[in-house]
Amino acid sequence: MPSELILLRQPGLRDISKEDVRVALDDRQLQLEHEWVDIDMRPFADDVAAGEWEAADRFLRERAAEVHRLADELADPEIHYFGLAEVPHIVALGAHLGLERKIVVHDFDRDAGTWCWAQSEPQLRFSTPEIPDQIIPQRGIVPLFVQLSYPVSDGDVAAVIGEEIFPPVRVGLVDEGTGLGRVRSAEDLELARVAVRGALAGVRTAYPNAETLHIFAPVPTSVAFVLGQELVPRNTPPAQTYRYRHDAEPKQQVAILIRETPSSASIPALSTEQRAEAEQLRREAWATALDEVRDQAQRLGARDASGPWYGPLAFRAAFSRVNPFAGLAPLANLVPRDSRVAAAPYPVRLDYRYVDRIWNISDELTVALRDGAPDDTAHRLRVRLFLLHEYLHNHHMITADTAPQVGKFPNALEHVDYTADFYALCHELDRVVAAGEITPSDEEAALRWLRTLVEQVIQSFWAFEEEEPRIWEVRRLRRHLNWYWQLARLGEVTTVEAALRTLARKPVIELAGLHTRAVGRRVEVDLTRFLPQTELEIAVVLEDESLDRRAGGGGTDPRTLCEAIVSRRHDDVKGYFRALERYARVRHPI
Repeated sequence: MPSELILLRQPGLRDISKEDVRVALDDRQLQLEHEWVDIDMRPFADDVAAGEWEAADRFLRERAAEVHRLADELADPEIHYFGLAEVPHIVALGAHLGLERKIVVHDFDRDAGTWCWAQSEPQLRFSTPEIPDQIIPQRGIVPLFVQLSYPVSDGDVAAVIGEEIFPPVRVGLVDEGTGLGRVRSAEDLELARVAVRGALAGVRTAYPNAETLHIFAPVPTSVAFVLGQELVPRNTPPAQTYRYRHDAEPKQQVAILIRETPSSASIPALSTEQRAEAEQLRREAWATALDEVRDQAQRLGARDASGPWYGPLAFRAAFSRVNPFAGLAPLANLVPRDSRVAAAPYPVRLDYRYVDRIWNISDELTVALRDGAPDDTAHRLRVRLFLLHEYLHNHHMITADTAPQVGKFPNALEHVDYTADFYALCHELDRVVAAGEITPSDEEAALRWLRTLVEQVIQSFWAFEEEEPRIWEVRRLRRHLNWYWQLARLGEVTTVEAALRTLARKPVIELAGLHTRAVGRRVEVDLTRFLPQTELEIAVVLEDESLDRRAGGGGTDPRTLCEAIVSRRHDDVKGYFRALERYARVRHPI
């Protein structure tokens, strides 16, 4: 017999109190120890309204991984689910939790206002979906309609995915139409699960080369959850979910893409002590770093603000001759005096939000930016680099309001990320001069500090990456490659002006020959999968505009670079780019 209960609550459209849950439990269950797991979707309401679903999906993956870890720690837990959130959120959670453990699914009876089933006997009869008897070898899109609460309009679907699709696979009731509150018992829910399972099995058999499954599911929350469970992402094509809004165009709006990804179960969860430490870091180190950025903005703003952004900075003459990214805004125009860092964590792992002048930082990102920093001074430096970068993104028009779907512009994002990194390190160079740690006449010391800054910029990038980053979004990978290349190039310059001129030229560097895939609006590469008939190469555009290409063999073998990145071996990646830069220098000395 189970010794404990795990009670999952997924509020979103309304709250789910503990008392609401207890009413739905029987006497035996109430006697057991309770572990509550809250999966609150309400912080993502603005994202949903803006059509941004990726942060919520990451959050759901992480919470599902925590549920699995908790279940493994307990002897024989009985798991119950209570959810009232957006259908895509519920489907995704069901998919990420899967079928590994039995989960008792509850549904909210709006008429009675409880989570108790209204009936004990099954009332529903599901129709058999029409699926081809023969195998269809062509690639394409398979729409899946699960119609219980409302019908799905063919016209609404065509408006969002077009008409070049396979015939829809429909799961519905026999001669009973649709309507609210149709699922009235646990037996009805099990019948819905069996119907969905049969439809998905039929799709996998009839369409073995289907590229994506597009799911349109106006269903009760309980059916949405078991639909997600039955998807089994490792055995099903990527499944695109949708959110319906009658007053929008198109009415069916793209939501979470459910697909197989490297398991997050291996991601170590933070301990209670680490989370307490993260809160303290935000209250102290982050708040201090923000004060330092704010003070610098006020100091620079007190100087002549009529010229370019770099006008008030140290080494102004060198900046003026290089004139880097002249359209950027002065720091004094970017940092509000009343901005602050929230003590409470942002709920998505390795993520953050800047809304209403408040920085919301996750515990994991807080700890990751601290880990590896040799001391408190270096830690605050990383935090300042982060803040300077993100404040400039507001000038770039990448804010909480405009960020949704911005990932579909990888080249534009790569450019603005580079300018923000450059902007941040230039202001940190000014800081040490203003503090008297370096004099403008000591160019050798300034160059040493610039190299240190670039390395700190790179180290801060790694705070956003997983333990063994095998799958990379292309523009994110290029951000790393760009700055490793620039770090190698800085090893040969002899003046601050030459360094600024080198850094002001955004690199063009690419890895080719990797397995590539489009995921939603983003393009990803797998650093461990190489195309069999395409040579793996790295290419760099040099300063004379020539293209330098390097393939396998020697110190510039791209496989060596891929292995070092996946293993997070920073020094090996640095060594690789030093070797690459030496070969390039033969063709174009700085």
